[in-house]
Amino acid sequence: MTTLKVFSLTSNSGQHLPLTSGHFNTLTTIDGVNLTTLVSTTPKPGQNLPVLPVVMMLLFGGIGNILALILLIYTSRKHKWSTFYRLVMTLAVSDFLGLVGPLPVSVTAYVNNKKWMGGQPVCDFMSFCFIFAGMTSAMLAAAMSLDRFLAVWFPFFYSNRLGNRRVNLTLAGICTFAFFLACLPLMGINANVRQFPGTWCFFNQFSTEADGKFFSYLYATLGIGMVVMMIVLNTLVIVVLTRRRGVRKDQEGGVTSDSRRAADVYNVIFLVVLMLVFTICWLPLMVRIIINQSALGNIDRVGDLMVMRLALTNQILDPWIYIILRKDSIIMAVKIGKQMLNKGGCLQQISSDDNIPSGTGRTCSTTVGDRTSDGETET
Repeated sequence: MTTLKVFSLTSNSGQHLPLTSGHFNTLTTIDGVNLTTLVSTTPKPGQNLPVLPVVMMLLFGGIGNILALILLIYTSRKHKWSTFYRLVMTLAVSDFLGLVGPLPVSVTAYVNNKKWMGGQPVCDFMSFCFIFAGMTSAMLAAAMSLDRFLAVWFPFFYSNRLGNRRVNLTLAGICTFAFFLACLPLMGINANVRQFPGTWCFFNQFSTEADGKFFSYLYATLGIGMVVMMIVLNTLVIVVLTRRRGVRKDQEGGVTSDSRRAADVYNVIFLVVLMLVFTICWLPLMVRIIINQSALGNIDRVGDLMVMRLALTNQILDPWIYIILRKDSIIMAVKIGKQMLNKGGCLQQISSDDNIPSGTGRTCSTTVGDRTSDGETET
């Protein structure tokens, strides 16, 4: 009786792979030959990646964008669907579809032990959603920056030339361009492929064909261009707002109106958060695509997965940036902060007045009553 022991693994190309840890199983064939094989117990890269982050992204992204849409409709009488809020509405719809469309497919793959279901059509659908929603979000955010730039730098042109018709045409143009871009891999320019660890699809970032390379560089260049556009325009807006605030202080003796000052604070906070989120979440994916396609660095499948999840995080945070941190919320937060500071200063002043001899008077007045010299309170 012959015994055959296999101590190494062989790939399809015939190349021997490194020995992995495990245990040996002995199988007896029909002709009486004992075949001893190595059963590997070494986990493959990505084998233990949990599904919880994907589920949380789906829940928070879906709920956040739904709340954003409800809040937009509820406050429509106040903002009257101005240019900015039309852009916000389109962004919320795009982000919602870009999350609730492809992420359930990824969750299903995780639940089925990373076995893909649906074949190439489902892969094409998932990649289409990622390409379309990602580019639409970036272009809409850049359009918001352009909207604020025109409103601050060219107020006459902004108020007299940018009507509803031009805004609607701009939104239609953005969605049409992103739709066409997402269709290119379906038409043979690059291709949609499954990505590590086999639970999601995106276009091929390692294409050796000229048209595939062209698409990868085009997508990454457009994404980086949108981020650069946002940074430049938002910086110019912040500079103008800062200068205007200084001019008003000089003209008004160092005192500005509360409403105008609150509006300036809102604009600065909004623009800074906007730049930070898109730079941190969106830019790494674009850089990673260029590195992969140009073969400038080592292949890092886990890194590709992480930057994709980071890019999706941008679509989760969008509703909280544009809706929860809207103008009314910032103004309310500033007023509450001022009231708390004033109240704290007043209480501190009252505490210090307790050591002042009776009859000298107090310098802090409160709305809860003035304290008498014998320690009682009149209401």
